[in-house]
Amino acid sequence: MREIYKYRYWFLFTAIVIIGFLAGIAVGLNAVNG
Repeated sequence: MREIYKYRYWFLFTAIVIIGFLAGIAVGLNAVNG
């Protein structure tokens, strides 16, 4: 059962990283486009 928690935390961590990465790209494109 502990494996499920491990995967859940990995999923949350990956989701946060991906969202932050996409947000950074969006901000960068906004800055470039003025």
